[in-house]
Amino acid sequence: MSMPPVWAFVFDDENEAKLAVREIYPEQAQQMLSNKHRVEPNKRKRRGTHLVIGYDGLDGGGRCLTLPIEPTRERGVWYPVTGWESSPAEQHRLERK
Repeated sequence: MSMPPVWAFVFDDENEAKLAVREIYPEQAQQMLSNKHRVEPNKRKRRGTHLVIGYDGLDGGGRCLTLPIEPTRERGVWYPVTGWESSPAEQHRLERK
């Protein structure tokens, strides 16, 4: 199964506040898409149809983060619902890609 493209994220006050609680900021989330990352379906009955797992930082040397995302009306642009530092299992899935 082919994963949909994720080219950019869109932010508003709600998701910025949820991410900021975990010290994740829009710039860091966007950096993930320029670094090694993985898009996969999210578990059923969870908010966010997909997960993006990847590294923040300008050179990909930052934290490994996981963001549940929802599609927007614009192809390739997604809405991060929230986010967290990736669990060891999530980081392993990224490295296994």
